[in-house]
Amino acid sequence: ELSENYDDIKSALKHYSNALTYDKTFSKALFNRARCFPKVKQYNDAIEDYKTFIQFMSVNDKTSLSHIYFEIARLQGENGDFKNALTNILKSVEYKPASVPVLELRGTIYFQLGNFQNALQDYLAVEKLDNKFFNNSLNILLNLPILDSGMALESKIILAERAIILNPEYEIGYYNLGIYYKKAKQLDKAIPAFRIAHEKNPQSLDNLRELCNCLADKQDYQNLKVYLEKFAALGGENAKENLDNLNDYFRQLQKAQSLLKTSTADNKRIANRIADVDCIRCWLLIEL
Repeated sequence: ELSENYDDIKSALKHYSNALTYDKTFSKALFNRARCFPKVKQYNDAIEDYKTFIQFMSVNDKTSLSHIYFEIARLQGENGDFKNALTNILKSVEYKPASVPVLELRGTIYFQLGNFQNALQDYLAVEKLDNKFFNNSLNILLNLPILDSGMALESKIILAERAIILNPEYEIGYYNLGIYYKKAKQLDKAIPAFRIAHEKNPQSLDNLRELCNCLADKQDYQNLKVYLEKFAALGGENAKENLDNLNDYFRQLQKAQSLLKTSTADNKRIANRIADVDCIRCWLLIEL
């Protein structure tokens, strides 16, 4: 194990460098010096030593090659050089594709490069191998404004579902899940997600707004009235106008039901027109 003492590290570096002065092919000294350099923040020197060390390695030693390319990628990441870090972590994965640390690092590099889709896929691969590692990785993605990212909708749904599993009290996770299901036109799944988000935070206008819009799209006017009243109580925009329209709709519907009790053709025609929810949909709601 390497010492954590700065003076010890500097002394070791001096001895390794002296040894390499006499024999540049002394691979053990080269490898140990590469390990020491990061301890004193000399990342570029460590990277160069690791690159030189690879020349002395057997192409059949896949585990060791994977480790060296991993170290190079990790150090390049420390330097903020994520483009070259990706090149080297991909080489590492070629030699050892099932390694949890390698996949986790590649996911982090993808994340830093803005390739959120590939980042999530790597984190999901890590999840199958080690839940603890995945939980740490997922926390990175949860801090991302996923709504505005280029990640595929199906992956956003997976991410939101995982976030809720990790933290059942995570209100934003339910809200995000509702948004993604709404975009996927799965209102039967979006509505429960928004309802739970509302229960977690009853004061959120965003949760109620989305819930009301989904209920309107679903033409569930009974439940819509309940949540519109809550939205209005919080001062939500257009809530009063929508409630007035909705109450008018219920009055018209009651009138239609009364007309249907008589059997005349004219009354039935009038009643069906009044009760036609597709027609009512045109004037019922002002967009929240």
